[in-house]
Formats: sequence, C-alpha cells, structure tokens
Amino acid sequence: MQSIASVESKPFRSPWWVLLLRMLIAALIITAMAGPQWRPNGASTDYSNKTLIIVDDGWAAASDWDLRIKKVESLIHELRNNNAPVALLISNEPKNIALIDHNNALDIIRSLKPKSYIPNYSELKDFITKFIRENKNINIIWISEKYGHADINDFINFISDLKNKVSNVSIFINSSPIITLSNPINSQKSLNLKINAYDLKNQLYSLIASDQSGHCLYKNDITINSGQSENIDIDLPLEIRNQISVVKLADHHSASSVILLDDNTHLKRVGLYGSIKDDQSQPLLSSLYYIDKALSKIASISHVRSGNNDPIKSLLDEKPSILILSDLLLSSEEDKKNIENFVDNGGILLRFAGPLTAKNIDDYVPVRLRHTGRVLGGALSWQTPKSIKDFDRTSPFFQLPISYDVIINKQILAEPDAGLNFKTWASLDDGTPLITANKLGRGLIILFHITADNSWSNLPMSGLFVSMMERIVALAPETFSVKEDETYKERNSQQIAMKPIKLLDGFGNFMDEIPNSASISDNFTISPTRVNPAGFYGDAFYKRAIQPIGPMERIEHINVLSNSIPIQSLSTGIEIDLRGYFLIIILILFLLDGVVSQGIKKFSIKNAIIHSMIIILALSIFSLQSDAKAAESKDFFNSKEVESALKSRLAYVVTGNTNIDQVSHLGLLSLSQALRQRTSYAPGDPVGIVLGQDDLSFYPIIYWPIDPITAQPSSTTIQALSNYLNHGGTIIFDTRDANNHLMENKQSAEQVWLGQLSQKLPIPELEPVPRDHVITKTFYLLTDFIGRYHNGQTWVETQTYPEASNQNERPIRASDSVSSVIVTSNDLAAAWAEDDFGQPRYSLSATRKNQHEMAIRGGINLVMYTLTGNYKSDQVHVRDLLERLAR
Repeated sequence: MQSIASVESKPFRSPWWVLLLRMLIAALIITAMAGPQWRPNGASTDYSNKTLIIVDDGWAAASDWDLRIKKVESLIHELRNNNAPVALLISNEPKNIALIDHNNALDIIRSLKPKSYIPNYSELKDFITKFIRENKNINIIWISEKYGHADINDFINFISDLKNKVSNVSIFINSSPIITLSNPINSQKSLNLKINAYDLKNQLYSLIASDQSGHCLYKNDITINSGQSENIDIDLPLEIRNQISVVKLADHHSASSVILLDDNTHLKRVGLYGSIKDDQSQPLLSSLYYIDKALSKIASISHVRSGNNDPIKSLLDEKPSILILSDLLLSSEEDKKNIENFVDNGGILLRFAGPLTAKNIDDYVPVRLRHTGRVLGGALSWQTPKSIKDFDRTSPFFQLPISYDVIINKQILAEPDAGLNFKTWASLDDGTPLITANKLGRGLIILFHITADNSWSNLPMSGLFVSMMERIVALAPETFSVKEDETYKERNSQQIAMKPIKLLDGFGNFMDEIPNSASISDNFTISPTRVNPAGFYGDAFYKRAIQPIGPMERIEHINVLSNSIPIQSLSTGIEIDLRGYFLIIILILFLLDGVVSQGIKKFSIKNAIIHSMIIILALSIFSLQSDAKAAESKDFFNSKEVESALKSRLAYVVTGNTNIDQVSHLGLLSLSQALRQRTSYAPGDPVGIVLGQDDLSFYPIIYWPIDPITAQPSSTTIQALSNYLNHGGTIIFDTRDANNHLMENKQSAEQVWLGQLSQKLPIPELEPVPRDHVITKTFYLLTDFIGRYHNGQTWVETQTYPEASNQNERPIRASDSVSSVIVTSNDLAAAWAEDDFGQPRYSLSATRKNQHEMAIRGGINLVMYTLTGNYKSDQVHVRDLLERLAR
C-alpha cells in the first residue's frame, strides 16, 4: 500500500471569464423578463402643460390607423404620468373643446374609426381659437396626414401662427403611400379609371371589380408608381360591366382606393333608327347625326345594318334600354307588337317628330297630336321663333340651364286634352309642349315635338340637347322601374330624397350598420362630407353613389417648408419592444458558452447543438407567454376588465361624441361619489365601454346616452347586449330629448334611433314607472326620476300581477328579477354632474326645487334597485315574517 503513489485530484475550475460570461447571460435574461422598451426621442415636447391633441380621421389615415392610435395612446399615457390635463379634437367631429379625463380620452380614441372623407379643416379653427382663449400655457399636438384637401396648407399656416400664442406646437404625420381611384367612365369599349399614387415605387396591387353581392367579376394585377396619373381600362363585355358595383385595390386598405359604380355610371344600350331617306353621304343633314354624337360617350349605340329587312326586331333582339326612332312611321303590326312588349317590360321609346310623323300619326305617342305642324317665323307667319321655358320642378330636366340662343322654328302641336300639363316635360315660352312623356306598362314613351336634326330648330346642335339626352338615358330600365301604383311624375319629382343604402368607412369597407346620414337629391355632385359620407344612396329603383374622391376634389401635399414647426413621423416616440433583440443576444452568448465549455473539456458538436436547442426552446416559451400576457393586458391602465373585476364600477357607452362622452363620465363620477358618501355601496370611478370590444359582464348597470348620428350596433354587438341583459344586466337608455319631443309633435331622431335598435335587441315590453313600483323606494321615496329636464317619462319593464280583491292588499310592484331596460329622456348624466363646489356643472331646466339633488337621489335609487332588486318589497310583509319566526 505504501508503494502506491497517492495522486491528489483537484476539482475542475472554470476560468473567471467564463463565470463572467454566464453572469452576463443571467443578467440579460432577467432584463428580458422585465420587458425592456426603447422610445426614440423626437422633437422636445413638454408633457406637464395642458395639451390639445388634434386627430385627423379621414381616409388618408386608414393605411396606418393602428400606428396612429398607438401614437395617441402613448401621448395620453405621458400626459397622465405627468398629471397634465388633456383635450381631444377629432377633425371630422368639430365641436367645442373641453378637458377630459385621461381614461375617457383613451376610450374615445380606441372607439374611433377612420371616415370615408377628408376633414374640412376650415370648420376647426373657431373651436381651437376659443379653446386657446379660455386656457393658458397649453400645448397643441396635431396628428395629421401627408396629403389632404386644398385647405390643408391653409390650416397648417393657421397652426403655425399659434406658435406664439401657446407653449408648444408639434405635428406628426404618416408616411404611408396614398393611392386614389377616381373619374370612372364607362365607355362603349371599356370601363376607364384614373389612378394617382403618392410616395409609392413600383408596387404591385390587385385591382378587383365585384357586383353588388360581392362576387368577383374581374381581377388584374397592376404595377403603380408615384407621381403618375395613369388610366386603367377594364375590358369586359357591356353586360358584365353593367353589373360592376365596386372597384377597389385589394391590398390598399383605404376608401381612397375604392370606386362605386351607380346607375348613372352603368352604360346603357341604345337602339337608333331613323328615316330611310337619310343621306349617309351628308352626315350633318342626317336625322341621327346629333343623337349619335350626344350619346357617344354615355351609351352603347346599336345601328341598323344596311339591307336589314326587319330593323325594329333586330334592334330589339339586342336588348336595348332605349329605342330611339327619328321621324319614323310604325305601320307593321309586328313592329307595333314588339315595341309594345318592349315598353311594357320597362323599356323607353324615344321618338322625334318630322314631316312624316306630322302627316301620319300612329298610337305610340304620349299625347294626341294635331295633323299639321306649327311654323314659327318666316314671311307667311305672324309669330316669331320661340325659346324654351324654364323647366318645371317635376321635369327630369329640372335645373338644367336654359340657353336662350336655342330657338324653335317649327313644332308639332299637341291637342289641349285634360292632363296634358302632367305629361309635359318641356314647353316653349308660350306654354305649348316641346317634349311630352307618358307611362305605358312599366316603361315610357317620350316624344320630342321637333326633328332630331337642325331643320326645325337648333336645339340638337346645342349643349342643352346633350344634357337632355343624358337625363333620359339615366332613366333607362337598369336604373328605373315604375311601380304599378306610382306615376312617373311622382317618381321623377326632384323633391324625392335618396336615403343612404350602403356607406363606406375609411378602410374602404361597407359598414354593417348605416348611421343616420342625410339624404341627397339626384343632382348631388359634391365631395363626401360628414353629413353625406361616401356610399350608395337611393332605393331599389334608382341608386346614386358619392365617391370617396369627389369629381372636383384636389389632393395636395402638406407644405412643410411654409412653416417653422418641425414635422415628425408618427413612429417617433413610440416604444419599441427590445425582448426580441435580447433573445438573440442571449442565444448567441449561450452558443458561445456551449462552445467554450466543450472546448475546455471535450468539444462535441452534438452536445453544443442539444445545449443550444434547449435554451432556444425555453426562451421561446417564455417569449410566447410574455406576448400572450401582453396581448391580454397591454397596459395596467388599459385593462378595464382587471380593475372592474377588483372593484365594482358604473359604466357608460362611449358614443364617439366628445361632448356626450364627457357629460356621461362626469355625471357617473358625481353619482359614484354620492353613492360612496350616502350608501354602503362604494363603486370605483366610472368607465367608458366600447361596444363590440369590451366585456359587459363586469358592470351591473350601463348608462347609454343615445346619439342618433352613430351607427347601429353590429349583429355581434347585438348578441353581446342580449347576453348581458339575459344574465342580469341593466341598461339605462337616455334619449336626452325631453324638451325637443314636447316642442315638436313627432318622434325625435334619438327616438327613431332607439326604435331601430329595439327591432334587433330583444327589449321587453315597457310601461311608465308606476307610483308604487319598488324602484321609487329602494333608497329614497320618489315620485319621478328627473334629470336636466323634468318633463320626460321614465319607462321600466312591464310587470303583471293578479288582480287583488282589496286595493290595500295589492303588493308593491316588483319581482325577483330587475327590469333589464330602463328608458328615459330627461338627460340624467347632465343633472348628476357636479363642479368642484358641489354645484350643477350644466344648466338645468330650473323648474324644480333642488333639481340637482333630486336627480342624484333618483340615480341612487336606480343603482340600488339594480343591485338589490325587490328587497324593499319584503318590508310590506314584516308582520307575517315576525309571526312565522315566533312559531
């Protein structure tokens, strides 16, 4: 044993730099788990002052909408962290500006959607000037676009001039490319569109044309470049082109890249046939020449080929919308039968008079005619040539400008029968008819009492004639069909307004629900506005479109050089998540550590790879879990569900109207304070909920002020509301129209909007609050529920009870279930809202003593009724309960 040499073994020690490497890896892992972010610095902004944030929400903002919303949220968070007040001005919702709560501002921003029109900046100046005059030391931040209306540069000059009146002015603009589609022209060969691109280079897009059901009729990939105004032709057969309803760029999510094709855009097929005596060698003397020229750009014209033995039938076989006959006598019975069937099925027969028609009158004219023409002017006439009288309001030519250079030398006179005035579309200044029309079946017969050439008048040579033909073509069967119980006079009256059918949002998609937009008239030609967004208007018989890019709209680049304010990108100051970068660095260091460790011992590629894969898998799982948590709760202040789950709160529906939402928030805030002071219920601060986004189940009661301008909820939102009501929730609908409703003996816009909602939402049968209802005594003894107004009625769910033999034995009106719907018109939130001195923040009707106090008491009763149900009704039976307990 002594001969065996003892070998002293020393434990393996890692070099100090390996330990340092591993400590660095551990530090990086800890840092990555903390979720590091980097915020690039832009131009300096002071977040300690009052700040007005102006947000543009037109179609130009749609392409980077998420980035825009994220930027505004970031600004609001900074202001909240610095306890700086904030005010919002949405460009397409110009209203009086007021300071609002930061949470309320976030709710408003998250509920915003881009509009299908560009802001009208001229409407914003007065509101901004008033706000600056009422508030000192403020900042202005404008979230704008790179392109806009012609007045965008005037507005940026206005903002620049404010630099000396406020503490700071900042402008953030987007950098996304803009593409516009405009000027759809449906010619005889193809559908032509104009494409303009800005800030774009050799980008490939898919141009898609679809019908009104959304079925794709055409698709083509096109390459678009900036700075070019390019015309694109969609070459399809006329029958298919006339089915196209929407043309859009599939990969550009903005209303600017959408074209709507209405009934005026669809090309009509017109059959044209004139006298066989027309000399084709002298086209200017032909009876069809001027008609052909007038229709060349608005219709597909079919002529009779030479040698055709049956011209009428051959034209009708091509299924035209309009058949035009110039001084032609209908003698064939077969022709008469074919034309009668054509008109009876909705076609239009347009005839022009002439020498042949004057001598041989058939039955296919709108009025009875005299057999002799009337000559105006000349050596043998006592009468001078006549001019055209201004068109009547009921005429389809109404508002067309009259050219007094147009004179009529000869006409065919109509017999002065009863009802002639109702069949006259145009007349001379002496009252004699120039153009008459009458209904036959579902179609029309129209007669010009003059020739189609210049032999009887110079009307066919005028621009007025072209405009008249355009109006007549617009009445073709594809765009017009007369109901059996409706006269043409009634349908064509310019007083008939066209209501919205489908409206576009700023992304270029049709809205699920149609907001209450104003109707338009047939001669509506201006660009889309807040009152009339882009979309389809009309009815089942006639449809007009307002394009996102109006016919006279000019898009201009923002003039950066004309002002001294630095222009910043929307991405400036937005946090960048650094976890991914840390993950890459950690991975590299782990690989390095594996290589070093194996090198110190015995290097093995297999062990190094396995070692690295385990680390990658662990870090990936960690990253996915972190992303999932971040998606569920992006921001502690954002997580309304977490806060509402921890503490009960009252809620109100965010309408998107800044003024209404501010009143709702302040009103519920004052009511919550009163509940904490007077009852055992201590709610947290109220929260605004965005329908379709937020979970409603956390809130026992929701206050919903009705704004008739907002769109009706989607079907998904209706389902969520139904589930909320069916599971014990209560919604207070406040139409806020008590005074308006009494002044006008008709339904208000708010009531109409609520009525439309009630057709989709299963609202129970309601009745005015009975005097003995439990809601009148849940906390205070009340007789009514007043708000800013006192004369409105409050409605609750109807409760049925068996008739009591003795009135004194009748129980209190209540059941175990609380009324799921309460409707009022008294503007409750405005009466609940208090200022810092406990006084009403808004003016009240001042007809009731202590109106603000009584409104607060009513609000407390509503909340306690929702939370406790019919517990008050049990007190009626106290004596019976005591007797049972004594047994």
